[in-house]
Amino acid sequence: MRGLFVLMKSGFVIFGIVVAAVMLWGCGSKSSPTGTGGGNTLSAPTLSSPSNGATSQATSPAFLWEAVTGATAYDVRVSTVATFASTVSSQTGLTARSASAAGLANSTTYYWEVNATNADTTSAWSGVWSFTTSSSANTAAPGVPVLVSPANGATGQSIAPALSWSSGSGGLVASYGVEVSTSASFGSFTVNQTGVIALGETLSGLANSTSYYWRVNATNANGTSAWTGAWSFTTIAAGTTGIGMVLITGGTFQMGSNNTALESLTGNDEEPVHSVTVSSFYMDTTDVTQASYQSLMGVNPSYFDSGVTASHRPVEEVDWYDAVLYCNARSKHDGYDTVYSYSSIYSNTYGIYDTLAGVIIDYAKHGYRLPTEAEWEYACRAGSTADYYWGQSYPPQTSADTAEISAHVWWWNNSPNSTQPVATKPANAFGLYDMSGNVWQWCNDWWAQGYASGNQTNPTGPASGSYRVLRGGSWLGNGVNLRSAYRLYNYPLYRLSGGGFRCVRR
Repeated sequence: MRGLFVLMKSGFVIFGIVVAAVMLWGCGSKSSPTGTGGGNTLSAPTLSSPSNGATSQATSPAFLWEAVTGATAYDVRVSTVATFASTVSSQTGLTARSASAAGLANSTTYYWEVNATNADTTSAWSGVWSFTTSSSANTAAPGVPVLVSPANGATGQSIAPALSWSSGSGGLVASYGVEVSTSASFGSFTVNQTGVIALGETLSGLANSTSYYWRVNATNANGTSAWTGAWSFTTIAAGTTGIGMVLITGGTFQMGSNNTALESLTGNDEEPVHSVTVSSFYMDTTDVTQASYQSLMGVNPSYFDSGVTASHRPVEEVDWYDAVLYCNARSKHDGYDTVYSYSSIYSNTYGIYDTLAGVIIDYAKHGYRLPTEAEWEYACRAGSTADYYWGQSYPPQTSADTAEISAHVWWWNNSPNSTQPVATKPANAFGLYDMSGNVWQWCNDWWAQGYASGNQTNPTGPASGSYRVLRGGSWLGNGVNLRSAYRLYNYPLYRLSGGGFRCVRR
């Protein structure tokens, strides 16, 4: 049964859609108890390293935790008792999300926790984690780290990229060294930094249209590892926004689905199947990322905004109007005419979301915009007539069928309860990543029940309505809404942690 669910959020009502009692949309939000806090509240930090219960740890360990949105500093305390009746180390006002301690005893169990602060408030303490130091001094040098991101040979990278890596095998790591160069031989350096405690480093001030090489090593009191192999990436050209686009060559396809077995779940919303012709257009190869959104808009509204991979995850908690404003800002940045005009911008009744009045979409302009629903489905299918764009049929009937879905998309079965970095699952036949799963994607069209019959060319949907269309499913998606034909709708002013977008242009 298809219908609306109602979720109370900070004193107002959010409408979403359920299918067979499964919530389709990521329902976490920044004001939820598990979010990053609303108003003046802060969430407790999430601890990262040393892992809870770790043994054979160094007597001068490095502590790492995830960043908390809104925090300006952190407090860390370490004790030999879980109640923290006394402490062996207490540090306050730390601006990094890492700390170190020295002079701990061998063969001893320690407990540690972290809180977050800003000018207005202090969070609760994190959960208490423990670790046990080694029975004798650690004599092993660290192993060679493992590079993670950007992928080797990556193109279209920001001039302020976030590098990330993981620890290799061997002794415990006290810090890392990072080298970045325009030469594969590292004869000169753009960055030559030591003493990095975190498993990542964000660079700044790189040049456009330039290939860079980077490598990392690890150090502790017993020695320094060899350097990793050098990985390369190439930065974006000047005047572009850091998201690659591919040309989607126009054509004709059969839009919708007449799978009668699904009618009780979709309410005939995907019918009738009809012939649609679309003209050629360019489309972002990935959902708009948090880094790309923040670089243009100056804010990052995302719920899943912490950790070294956050900048590479889709931006979410964006409503339809946010996406429109981003498209216009990107058009201006890249020297194109803006597609959207509006009569005014104002805060709604609740003073939380900006709303655009009198929006007009000029499809003759060549700037960035959201895809039409027909463009989205044509690009998603990439020539496939199957339920899923990789050729699989619905429903999954065996564990192998479920595993096949997981091999192609991030969804409830494999998403670890959050969005994931873009382009980490295979692209479809048009070279587009995450067309299903990860986040729902806003389209331009107003929603109406079902489709008009007959052949259509470049349809743009109803002239008016109450809801805008979303496509693709999310990290909380199920097998029904990951299908290429599935349609979701919501009020254009709602932001949820399963909703993002990508851009197109002519």
